[in-house]
Amino acid sequence: MECAERKIKRPYDLYALRWRVFRRDGFRCRYCGRGPGDNMQITLDHITPLSQGGTYDEENLVTACYRCNQGKRDTMLSQAELALVKVKKEC
Repeated sequence: MECAERKIKRPYDLYALRWRVFRRDGFRCRYCGRGPGDNMQITLDHITPLSQGGTYDEENLVTACYRCNQGKRDTMLSQAELALVKVKKEC
């Protein structure tokens, strides 16, 4: 079975990883720019999907609102016609 052979290993502390990514991105969707004041549900998204060789590295993870994440699904950014919004760093 191919699925059993290609088991994806999740990081030990996925909870802490999620919060690091959310904080890094300012709790804003990296695709549409919506933030906490927009009454949205945030999710963690893989830029390169796990099914296409992506990993759980912080560089491959971004904050995404539920709507954008569902729209992207299991595709690469170029296929989904999405672009990453730059995050404004606050002092």
